[in-house]
Amino acid sequence: TEEDVFADEMAQEAEGYIDLIMPNHPISLDETEYVDLCFTHQDLINLGMPADVPLHIIGFEPLIDGAKNLHHLVMFGSGFDGDLPNGSCDQTAVAMSGGLALTWGYAPGGVPWEMPDEAGVPLGPGEDSYKMFYLNYHYDNRWQDTGITDSSGVRIYYTSRKRQYDAGILQLGDPIVQLAGEPIGQGLVRHDFNCPSSCTSFNFREEVTVYKEVLHMHEKGEFMFNEVIRDGEVMRRASVDYFDFEQAGLHEVQQGTFTIKPGDSIRTSCSFNTTSSKKGIEYGYGSQDEMCVSYMHYYPKQKLPLGVCGANWFFPACSATVTTEPISEVERVFGVVPSIPDIDGVDDTERSDKETSSASLPLHFSSLVTFACTTTTAALLLFSFGGPLP
Repeated sequence: TEEDVFADEMAQEAEGYIDLIMPNHPISLDETEYVDLCFTHQDLINLGMPADVPLHIIGFEPLIDGAKNLHHLVMFGSGFDGDLPNGSCDQTAVAMSGGLALTWGYAPGGVPWEMPDEAGVPLGPGEDSYKMFYLNYHYDNRWQDTGITDSSGVRIYYTSRKRQYDAGILQLGDPIVQLAGEPIGQGLVRHDFNCPSSCTSFNFREEVTVYKEVLHMHEKGEFMFNEVIRDGEVMRRASVDYFDFEQAGLHEVQQGTFTIKPGDSIRTSCSFNTTSSKKGIEYGYGSQDEMCVSYMHYYPKQKLPLGVCGANWFFPACSATVTTEPISEVERVFGVVPSIPDIDGVDDTERSDKETSSASLPLHFSSLVTFACTTTTAALLLFSFGGPLP
């Protein structure tokens, strides 16, 4: 199985692991509940992380206790290595002190995954390494279940044998849910988010290799794709033909690696079907609201503010434009990618015929969103963090 292969790889490559676990949280009767959990630098050392050794994280394994009620779980890394004010897990304080970058996530159907041989997530000593982790849990209790608790989390595997590159994540579409409260539309509707070429031109020092591409919507999501565009030409397209949140809330496109160059733009498209809905569906943080987000895991890591190129983003060069239109049908290709030149020069028809299939990572920021996007001063603070940026 996939889990067995992962276990064998970690047994050979990892020197140790750390479990970051929610301590028996009582789930509320609210339909949507968000809970934050922080592990400081000292916490990580107490859990077994070597104190003075530069490390790379090379694998992530979800440890899921209550799958029914855990809508998603995401983890951010920070360069902050001090004590949190009054022991609180305040997202804004963490971000201001050491930056904040997405490092891992889980949604229904999530499985363990390992980093490519060339890259790892930096941990421990070092200017660009993470010193602490911030976990954000989204619980869904629309069923009003009583007396239930959760002790879910993640196991991170590490090695002191540093790899060639540090890895980052590029977040596309509407990862910060800037469109919260805006209606999706009635019937079958397509929403396109266009990340401009200025984002990669301004922030990418070099071309990067994408090794993992993950697509995320909620329950009304029908079809989703990413397109990489260079000089007005679509160089690559990857899609999830049939989206099913319960099967895999974070769909990983099955494909080989590919490259993105400075000056490339990226279109993220989500098609929703609200025909069966009795009430209007909106973008938002709730379990029955909608999202449109894609994640490109890549190396080497670039200096991109919070790793975001999304709708109405505070950084103009990486603010995506949004278009919406009703459609009569979606553009499914049933697992076969059109024969267009790949971005790395390999024709997509030479790859696996599973190119547009799906498998298993949403993201929201909560208080940081308000902090980051409501004032110019906050935006400048985020852009000038001394800690690692995604």
